[in-house]
Amino acid sequence: MKLSHLKIEFQSLLLDNATIDISKNSFTLIRGISGSGKTSLLYRIGLISENQNYEYVISGTDIMTLDLQQKATFRKKYISFVLQDNHLFEHYDVIGNLKLYSLFNGSQYTEDDYNQMLRKVHLHIPLNQSIQTLSGGEKQRLAIACALCKNTPILILDEPTASLDTRNELAVQKALDQLVKD
Repeated sequence: MKLSHLKIEFQSLLLDNATIDISKNSFTLIRGISGSGKTSLLYRIGLISENQNYEYVISGTDIMTLDLQQKATFRKKYISFVLQDNHLFEHYDVIGNLKLYSLFNGSQYTEDDYNQMLRKVHLHIPLNQSIQTLSGGEKQRLAIACALCKNTPILILDEPTASLDTRNELAVQKALDQLVKD
């Protein structure tokens, strides 16, 4: 994946004519101070930014030449997100959220599969537990498990461990490392 001619500007110019090249099967971290444009960059990588004035090539395909419907289809099939707001569906329980995210990409899993995904992110909760009863860190880890249910080649995580304690942060990082290896 290569994005070129990136320009991110708010009150000041954050990126100008920048390029980011991400290798296949890699784990890439984007670091910077608050307000430096990290989330805006992730939105461009994930095709959820209104800004379309850059080049974006994935496996030889020029994504920016696709029409809006083709981009939406590409995003659905190839990209999973965990943004700062976890985007869980509060009216569903844990398994309801996992199943919904699975269906977004046409995947189906058994309850054992769902439990295994939860264990990958160090989450040991009942599948029928209400979302409202989860802590912020549990919700964040569930959001990561939901993204894994989509089974896409690109996983975009915006501050995925920000609300986790050190033990669970390390567990999530280990799970993500294993995903890259797999």
